[in-house]
Amino acid sequence: MKTCQFCQTEQDTANSHCISCGAVLFTKGEKFFTHNQKNININKTCLQGYVNTSYKNLVKKLGQPTDGDGYKIDAEWDIEFPNGEVGTIYNWKDGHNYNDGMGMDVKYIKNWNIGGHSPKVVSLIGDLLGCNTVEDCQVSWYVI
Repeated sequence: MKTCQFCQTEQDTANSHCISCGAVLFTKGEKFFTHNQKNININKTCLQGYVNTSYKNLVKKLGQPTDGDGYKIDAEWDIEFPNGEVGTIYNWKDGHNYNDGMGMDVKYIKNWNIGGHSPKVVSLIGDLLGCNTVEDCQVSWYVI
């Protein structure tokens, strides 16, 4: 049996996603971390893709965000996966910080950037958020 890290429901070990909330299920002992649990080195991460989902969904799955950089980013989540990959989810130049208070409040932002060291992080974040099973969540890759 596996236990969903988000909603705490017991799952069949054959499932890769939670049947209740759609989040990815890690095997026992595997766990992802966010900035809320530990300091995560996001140095030299860069844009890898995008996720279209609600602020509410991100907070539900990842906890409260950081306050960003106070300039171009208003909210950011830093994530470390069991395989060592590091990812970030953040808004970019559409919030109050960059637009002198006239930008969108983070709770209304739906289009978020995904940062990381490689494009693999886009799939990892999509799985983590349950984008394959949750209707209001979609990921896409950044194409140069």
